[in-house]
Amino acid sequence: MYYAIKVLKKDKIQNPTAILAEIENLTKLDHPNLVRFYGQMSTKKRIILIQEYLTGDDLFTVAQQANERGIMFDEGYIRKVFL
Repeated sequence: MYYAIKVLKKDKIQNPTAILAEIENLTKLDHPNLVRFYGQMSTKKRIILIQEYLTGDDLFTVAQQANERGIMFDEGYIRKVFL
């Protein structure tokens, strides 16, 4: 199993309360179609999020490619690509 690590610099966070709320919400989510959140760690300067590592393209890239090919990026297309 592989993990994705997201590092947030505390001095760059504009709304710390929102980040803490987001982390709390991530800990409550458990759905097969969402990236799994495994936990977080903090240092004096950083917040480190540990998440499931997924392969493949992200949503923005898929939308961009569909647009370039003249494909309507609607719910039906999203289902074909991701499910």
